[in-house]
Amino acid sequence: VFVLPGQGGQWTGMARGLLRAEPAYRDALRACDTAARPWLQGSIAEQLDLDPTDPRYRLDRIEFIQPALVAVAIAYARWLQSLGIEPAALVGHSMGEVAAAHLAGVLGLEQAMRIICRRSALMGRLRGQGAMAMVALPMREAQRRLAGREALLSVAAANAPASCVLSGDPQALRELMDQIEADGVTALPVG
Repeated sequence: VFVLPGQGGQWTGMARGLLRAEPAYRDALRACDTAARPWLQGSIAEQLDLDPTDPRYRLDRIEFIQPALVAVAIAYARWLQSLGIEPAALVGHSMGEVAAAHLAGVLGLEQAMRIICRRSALMGRLRGQGAMAMVALPMREAQRRLAGREALLSVAAANAPASCVLSGDPQALRELMDQIEADGVTALPVG
């Protein structure tokens, strides 16, 4: 099974070794880069090679990191396939669903890259208007703690039996996180 991840597991320098050493990976990433260019103001491949201190670096912006991560996932899958590894199934989490849909043949490469570029551009416009936090609470307990704050906060996702993501107004979320942490429960900002 190939699992195509969402945002969050990236690091500076990711993909550089494969880009330099593996032609199948490099070709797939360049194809994604070409497919994304009509909707992206720059090159995914060039961004992956920049250091965060470079003034041209934009992988800290959602408009770039999401298309880059989808491209990296697709390229990684294509490299594995070049080695003869074929998945029996594909699973995508969050934006990884776009990569999975492409690899499954549901979306062409241009469609997949257009979708992720548009999605991330729309999300970029909303930056700073809300916040998210992971809390180590079961869904029912998270909902109980939101009582009276429903106009400002909500459960965005129930990721596991004892893990939820809360979202909404940044100040209200910070206050709730402080209360949750005071009770000895983990509460971490997302993003």
